[in-house]
Amino acid sequence: MTRCRLHVILPDDDEVPEGTNWNESTLEELRSGFEDSFGLVETASVQENKREWVSEVFEETDRNVALVDEFERTCDELLPNASSILTRQERDLMDGQGATFDYDEALLLQLTFRLTT
Repeated sequence: MTRCRLHVILPDDDEVPEGTNWNESTLEELRSGFEDSFGLVETASVQENKREWVSEVFEETDRNVALVDEFERTCDELLPNASSILTRQERDLMDGQGATFDYDEALLLQLTFRLTT
């Protein structure tokens, strides 16, 4: 079974439009939900220049995939004018650190208010 971590990549404060429900209370609610569902570790981040939450390692089961989907819906509900983009990548293909951090696939959930091409 595939071993995964969920990485939530948050926008910088200056990327958030005025009038958005982007405050410490909202962020704490999201972070708390993330930690309750997946655990929270201080290692294995993939972004050096962004605020990022990284989950504990979990097996890719139907239940855990449903938890990821549920967390993404929570993000959409709390931040309706943000876009959430969920992608996945093999950790070793990203930076060769899969064995170091003990997982195969990174599920990357990026929250953004600006989409650029």
